[in-house]
Amino acid sequence: MIFSSPSSILLYGYLLFGVHIPAMQSQVFVNGSPNDLLVSEQVYGHLAQLNMQAALQIHVFYVDFSLHPYLKNGYRGYTHCLDPDQGRNFRIFIHKGLKPRTQAKVLAHEMVHVKQYYMRELRIKSQKEVCWHEECFPNFSHILYQNRPWEQEAILKAPKLLKTFRKRSFVQEKPRISQQGLNNRR
Repeated sequence: MIFSSPSSILLYGYLLFGVHIPAMQSQVFVNGSPNDLLVSEQVYGHLAQLNMQAALQIHVFYVDFSLHPYLKNGYRGYTHCLDPDQGRNFRIFIHKGLKPRTQAKVLAHEMVHVKQYYMRELRIKSQKEVCWHEECFPNFSHILYQNRPWEQEAILKAPKLLKTFRKRSFVQEKPRISQQGLNNRR
């Protein structure tokens, strides 16, 4: 699902968040998800929550990480900024093999990274060097994942983003019906 016309985005933003969203708005493209509308709504919701009003282009891909050598090292999601100098064009990859609720958590986490790139808080200098605010980490792969400051922020902010999104969402996930519930309906 793609929301790219200014009028649909304005209406959508107003209905969902009760705020006026400028006509110059982001475009979200979703590939490989069983629920494109929910994913698009989640991305737009997180953009509003993170107060990111510039026109961004975000492509969200749901892929099997086991087929990608770079992504299969325990990653559940990955964000790539295609234009690090501008911070306006992003690719988010989510592991297709995860449960939908986990995918939503991973997407919220990756949206924090989008914000970090956009605000120039996180900058990739090379495959080995990352700068967080003004501090550069020349060999960040030796830092444990949970000790990386940009990951700490994403780990802390993602649950709050997702909780707020779920409270405001119009698109609902399918209700879960247990096997016992199915048996009781017969």
